[in-house]
Amino acid sequence: MSYRLVFSYIFVVLLLVSLLLSFHLLFVKPCFAAEPISVSLDGAPLHFDTPPVIISNRTMVPFRAVAEGLGVNVEWVASSRSVVAKGYGKEVVLRVNSREALVNGAGVTLDAAPVIISNRTLVPLRFFSEAFGADVKWDGATRHITITGPPYNFYRMAFYAIRSFNQRHLIPCFDAVAFGWSHLTADGSLELNGQDFFWPQPAGSVTPEGIIKDARRKGVTCYLMVFMTDEGGALRALLDDKEKVNRAVDHIAALASEKDFDGVLLDLEGLGWKEDGVQLEATRDAFTRFVNKLASRLHAQSKTIALALHPPNSEYRGYDYAALGQSSDLVIIMAYDYQDKPGSEPVNKVEEAVRMAAGQVPREKLVLGISAWSETPESMPEKIAVVKRFRLKGYAVWRLGLIKAGMIETLTSAT
Repeated sequence: MSYRLVFSYIFVVLLLVSLLLSFHLLFVKPCFAAEPISVSLDGAPLHFDTPPVIISNRTMVPFRAVAEGLGVNVEWVASSRSVVAKGYGKEVVLRVNSREALVNGAGVTLDAAPVIISNRTLVPLRFFSEAFGADVKWDGATRHITITGPPYNFYRMAFYAIRSFNQRHLIPCFDAVAFGWSHLTADGSLELNGQDFFWPQPAGSVTPEGIIKDARRKGVTCYLMVFMTDEGGALRALLDDKEKVNRAVDHIAALASEKDFDGVLLDLEGLGWKEDGVQLEATRDAFTRFVNKLASRLHAQSKTIALALHPPNSEYRGYDYAALGQSSDLVIIMAYDYQDKPGSEPVNKVEEAVRMAAGQVPREKLVLGISAWSETPESMPEKIAVVKRFRLKGYAVWRLGLIKAGMIETLTSAT
C-alpha cells in the first residue's frame, strides 16, 4: 500500500471523527455550564452589559458599574489604559493587566490584575472592600455577590395626611414631617375644611397644634403641606391670575407663621398633562413664577420651601425642575403611581426619574418620594438603595397611616 493511500485513509477517518464530534456538540448541552453571577448593591440588583466572571478563582466584576453604584466617579484614561476613581476621600488608579494599583498615591497589590472584556474593565471583587470600605460577600452556592456600601446619612421625611392619626407615634422616627392639613382653592384661598385635606379637630387632649409642638420639641422639622390639583384647569387658571396668586402667597405665608411651621411644602399636582410646545412652556413658567414669589416671602420669614413634584418621566410635565431647583430648598420626586395595578413601583422607572431630576437639580436638594401603599418591607430596601446609589439627600414616605408591619424598621435602619 502506498503512503499516499495510507494518508488518504487517515484523512478520511479524522474527517469522520470530526464530523461526529461536531454533530454531538450541536445537540448536547454541556451539563457543567456555570450559572451567571448576580450582584446586589445595598439591597438592589445591579445589572451589567458585561457580566461578572471568575478568573483563576478570583471573582472579577465590572468596575465602573459597581463604583458608580457606590457613588464613586470613574474616568477612563486611554493613553495609559488606566481607570481613575474618586470617592469617599479616596483616589484610586488601576491599570489594565497590572496588579499594582495606587490608593491616594500609595501602592497597593491586587489579588488579580484588571482585565478588559467586551470593552469593560473588570477588577477583583475584594478590591471594593479594601479601597472604598464596602462590605462584600460571595455566596458560592447561589453565585450571588452582596455589596453593602459605606454608611449613608439619610434625610428621612414622612407625610402626615388623610388618616395618619393612629401612627402619629412614628413622627419622631423622621427628620421632617409634612402635615397635609390645607387645600388651595380656585380663588387662591386656603381651605382648612376640605374632604381629605383639612385641619383636624382635637381628639380629646390631642390637638393638631400640640402634635406640631411636640414634634418640633423632638427635633422634627414641620412643614405645612398645601395641596391642590389641576382638576378642570383650576390650578392653571389660578397661576395666570395675579390677584389669586397674591392671595395664595399671603394666605400660605400667614398660616405657616400663625401655626409656627418651619416651612411650607407645595403639592400642586396635574400640571402639563397632554401639553407640549408653547403651551407647556407657558405652564412651566407660570408655576415657576408662583414658586419664586412664595419662596421669596417664606425665606424672608426664615422659613423653607419644599416641592412635591410629579416625576419628570410622568405624563404631567408642567414642572421645570431646573428652575424650581434654584428657588426651592427641597424637591421631592414623587416616583410612584407608574402602574394601575397594586405592587411595588418598577425600579427602572424610579431610577429613570432620579437620573432625569439629578441632571437638573443639585442632588443635595433631591428627596425620593416612596409610596408606602405601593411598597412592602421586602421591596422598600430596593427604593432606599436608589437614594444611596444616586447620592440624593434622602427619602420621603407617603404616608403615615400606611406604614406596614416591619416597614418602619427597614426605613429607620437603612445606612
